[in-house]
Amino acid sequence: MENEKHPPDDLKNDEITEKRREIWRGKLKKMEN
Repeated sequence: MENEKHPPDDLKNDEITEKRREIWRGKLKKMEN
């Protein structure tokens, strides 16, 4: 039962990580200019 709950959480975490990466890329680009 516990294992079934983990995949959706992992997918949400992956989406958050992707958004953070995009935000960091934007920040780095702004700092470079």
